Amino acid sequence: NFHVWTVFEGMATDPRRNLFRTLTLCQFRELRRLIVTMVLSTDMSKHFVLCKDFKTLLDARGRDPEAWKEEGPRDTLMCFVLHTCDISGQAKPKNLALVWTTRNFAEFFRQGDVEKSLGLPVSPQCDRSATVVSSAQIGFIKFVVRPAFELLAQLLPPAAQSCLPELENNFAHWLLREDRTTHLRTGGPGPAGGGGSTG
Repeated sequence: NFHVWTVFEGMATDPRRNLFRTLTLCQFRELRRLIVTMVLSTDMSKHFVLCKDFKTLLDARGRDPEAWKEEGPRDTLMCFVLHTCDISGQAKPKNLALVWTTRNFAEFFRQGDVEKSLGLPVSPQCDRSATVVSSAQIGFIKFVVRPAFELLAQLLPPAAQSCLPELENNFAHWLLREDRTTHLRTGGPGPAGGGGSTG
């Protein structure tokens, strides 16, 4: 939300940055509404509601592109696609998935360190002394990423061909690992590979 505000504020204060200066006011307002809606849809607290809404539309409208042109279905589709991109780290080839996991958990653990220093409760998966990365990734794939991509693949079959096999390869990888969070802190051969909230 803050980042979206910063972009639009920058364009408003410096016309040279205004990528949308050729749009009419009506077009600009519609584009801004859609961008804000899509970015807010990446919030993981909305994941299951978004999946439910997308499945309802998919069951009702099927795969005909014409059926998705109305504003409501179109917006839901665009939000769902952006959200799946946001959580797609484990649907990438393993070398990239591992890099994203390392980056994500390094960020989580820094957040947990700050929370501890302030005497606050440590957020889930942010405690470097307690989080087992392999277990976190297994759960994230099983309950969040895989169901979302299976839904997306019903409308966009290429997602099944390119993403689901990588997802299953990474799931198998984490099942075989016993990685602990300290590997990230010490720079040892630890976990890696995320995207989105955990993965």
